Amino acid sequence: MQKAKGTTYPQSIVQHSRCKEFNLKIAEQAAAPAFSFNIFKNIVGAECADVGDPMDQQDFVDFVYRTLESIGTNAWPNANEVVGWCNNIKNWTKTGSMVPYNNLNDYLRYYKA
Repeated sequence: MQKAKGTTYPQSIVQHSRCKEFNLKIAEQAAAPAFSFNIFKNIVGAECADVGDPMDQQDFVDFVYRTLESIGTNAWPNANEVVGWCNNIKNWTKTGSMVPYNNLNDYLRYYKA
Protein backbone atom coordinates (compact mmCIF):
# COMPACT_ATOMS: atom_id res chain seq x y z
CA MET A 1 0.00 0.00 0.00
CA GLN A 2 1.45 3.36 -0.99
CA LYS A 3 1.12 6.37 1.23
CA ALA A 4 -0.97 9.13 -0.35
CA LYS A 5 0.69 12.53 -0.60
CA GLY A 6 0.18 14.48 2.61
CA THR A 7 -0.90 11.37 4.54
CA THR A 8 0.67 10.52 7.86
CA TYR A 9 0.65 7.15 9.53
CA PRO A 10 0.18 6.63 13.26
CA GLN A 11 3.41 6.61 15.23
CA SER A 12 2.15 4.17 17.87
CA ILE A 13 -0.54 1.62 18.60
CA VAL A 14 -2.32 4.25 20.72
CA GLN A 15 -2.46 6.73 17.84
CA HIS A 16 -3.67 3.99 15.53
CA SER A 17 -6.61 3.23 17.80
CA ARG A 18 -7.82 6.83 18.03
CA CYS A 19 -10.72 7.94 15.85
CA LYS A 20 -10.47 11.32 14.14
CA GLU A 21 -14.12 12.18 14.64
CA PHE A 22 -14.52 11.11 18.28
CA ASN A 23 -11.23 11.22 20.12
CA LEU A 24 -11.61 10.24 23.75
CA LYS A 25 -8.51 10.57 25.87
CA ILE A 26 -6.57 7.34 25.69
CA ALA A 27 -3.77 6.56 28.10
CA GLU A 28 -0.33 7.24 26.75
CA GLN A 29 1.21 4.13 25.31
CA ALA A 30 3.57 3.29 28.20
CA ALA A 31 0.79 3.92 30.75
CA ALA A 32 -1.63 1.56 29.03
CA PRO A 33 -2.49 -1.66 30.87
CA ALA A 34 -0.70 -4.86 29.94
CA PHE A 35 -1.70 -6.57 26.72
CA SER A 36 -4.42 -9.12 27.46
CA PHE A 37 -3.01 -12.61 27.81
CA ASN A 38 -6.37 -13.88 26.52
CA ILE A 39 -5.76 -12.06 23.23
CA PHE A 40 -2.27 -13.56 23.10
CA LYS A 41 -3.86 -16.99 23.62
CA ASN A 42 -6.08 -16.25 20.62
CA ILE A 43 -3.00 -15.42 18.54
CA VAL A 44 -0.89 -18.49 19.37
CA GLY A 45 -3.62 -20.92 20.40
CA ALA A 46 -4.73 -21.42 23.99
CA GLU A 47 -2.98 -24.75 24.40
CA CYS A 48 0.29 -23.20 23.18
CA ALA A 49 0.04 -20.06 25.31
CA ASP A 50 -0.69 -22.06 28.44
CA VAL A 51 2.67 -23.80 28.12
CA GLY A 52 4.50 -20.57 27.30
CA ASP A 53 4.83 -20.93 23.53
CA PRO A 54 5.69 -17.65 21.78
CA MET A 55 4.09 -16.10 18.70
CA ASP A 56 5.60 -16.86 15.30
CA GLN A 57 5.07 -15.05 12.01
CA GLN A 58 2.29 -17.36 10.84
CA ASP A 59 0.43 -16.87 14.14
CA PHE A 60 0.60 -13.11 13.63
CA VAL A 61 -0.46 -13.18 9.97
CA ASP A 62 -3.39 -15.49 10.75
CA PHE A 63 -4.46 -13.29 13.67
CA VAL A 64 -4.44 -10.11 11.55
CA TYR A 65 -6.55 -11.60 8.76
CA ARG A 66 -8.87 -13.46 11.16
CA THR A 67 -9.49 -10.23 13.06
CA LEU A 68 -10.18 -8.22 9.91
CA GLU A 69 -12.52 -10.94 8.65
CA SER A 70 -14.42 -10.95 11.96
CA ILE A 71 -15.23 -7.24 11.65
CA GLY A 72 -16.38 -7.59 8.05
CA THR A 73 -13.94 -5.11 6.57
CA ASN A 74 -13.22 -4.69 2.89
CA ALA A 75 -9.84 -3.05 3.60
CA TRP A 76 -7.28 -5.83 3.42
CA PRO A 77 -3.54 -5.23 3.74
CA ASN A 78 -1.38 -7.23 1.37
CA ALA A 79 0.61 -10.10 2.81
CA ASN A 80 3.91 -8.23 2.46
CA GLU A 81 2.60 -5.44 4.69
CA VAL A 82 1.48 -7.88 7.37
CA VAL A 83 4.81 -9.72 7.25
CA GLY A 84 6.53 -6.32 7.50
CA TRP A 85 4.55 -5.51 10.65
CA CYS A 86 5.58 -8.84 12.13
CA ASN A 87 9.21 -8.25 11.16
CA ASN A 88 9.07 -4.88 12.89
CA ILE A 89 7.93 -6.60 16.10
CA LYS A 90 10.62 -9.28 15.79
CA ASN A 91 13.34 -6.71 15.10
CA TRP A 92 12.34 -4.54 18.05
CA THR A 93 12.02 -7.41 20.51
CA LYS A 94 15.27 -9.05 19.34
CA THR A 95 13.87 -12.51 20.14
CA GLY A 96 14.51 -14.10 16.76
CA SER A 97 11.66 -15.66 14.82
CA MET A 98 9.48 -16.21 17.90
CA VAL A 99 8.03 -13.47 20.14
CA PRO A 100 7.07 -14.36 23.72
CA TYR A 101 4.11 -12.69 25.42
CA ASN A 102 6.21 -10.39 27.64
CA ASN A 103 8.20 -9.10 24.68
CA LEU A 104 5.06 -8.45 22.63
CA ASN A 105 3.56 -6.64 25.62
CA ASP A 106 6.70 -4.48 25.88
CA TYR A 107 6.57 -3.73 22.15
CA LEU A 108 2.96 -2.58 22.37
CA ARG A 109 3.74 -0.35 25.34
CA TYR A 110 7.14 1.10 24.45
CA TYR A 111 7.65 1.00 20.67
CA LYS A 112 8.14 4.38 19.03
CA ALA A 113 8.22 4.64 15.23
